Amino acid sequence: MVAGAQIDGSFVKKLQDLTSDDIVIASAHSVLASFPEAKLPGKSRTDWERMAPPNADPSFVDIDGEDFAAVSTLLGGAQGMRPLAIVMKSRTQAMRPYREIQFILLWVGLFVAVVGISATAVVVRKMTVGIAKLVDGTRQVATGNYDFRIDVPSNDEIRELAESFNVMTQGLREKEDMEKFVSQSTVEMIQSNESEKVSAGERTTLTILFSDMRGFTAMTEQLAPEANGADAQHLPEPASRQGEEVSR
Repeated sequence: MVAGAQIDGSFVKKLQDLTSDDIVIASAHSVLASFPEAKLPGKSRTDWERMAPPNADPSFVDIDGEDFAAVSTLLGGAQGMRPLAIVMKSRTQAMRPYREIQFILLWVGLFVAVVGISATAVVVRKMTVGIAKLVDGTRQVATGNYDFRIDVPSNDEIRELAESFNVMTQGLREKEDMEKFVSQSTVEMIQSNESEKVSAGERTTLTILFSDMRGFTAMTEQLAPEANGADAQHLPEPASRQGEEVSR
């Protein structure tokens, strides 16, 4: 009893359905494949034996721009025609999901990089604007403009520095205003005693001189606040002065 199967296109199709791989069967007279004959890189058994040696390690075959891993073996017994069967698996399709993941990761990486660079640029911009305002403030104070104020719309260390700068300029403004009413000698005395320890009290011997101009109080009572010395010449003499002249 002899059992056999005809090796033709339908046989190759059945093998493809069973294995889910592409099949090529090459004999001495023909080459049968599960995909169109025009795409076959080898037209004879000799070509396929060279590309995918039987019972050897997997080899790689390029078919119409698609990369395949191929293994081959001889069918049948030790004697007979023994056609060459090649089973091929597309590495291009197998790696496609991983390449899609790589593509997605690449875009995600680019997006994260763009967002990171943009955020860094915004932060650096805020810092440089605040520092530029501080530089401008120091120049204004150096020219004597103690009314200059720095407004930094942020909640970081730059704003704290700007607030400290504003407090400093306010102190300088107050100091300049006080110097208008305090003599330079008093200022120098205060500065010279800044390092000394302030005590609760001190006993010392002083000489106090009280001085007043005759008729000054009565004269100033008759003058307006904006009047000057020339206006005082047209005022009548105080009653005490007139009485003194009469007595003379």
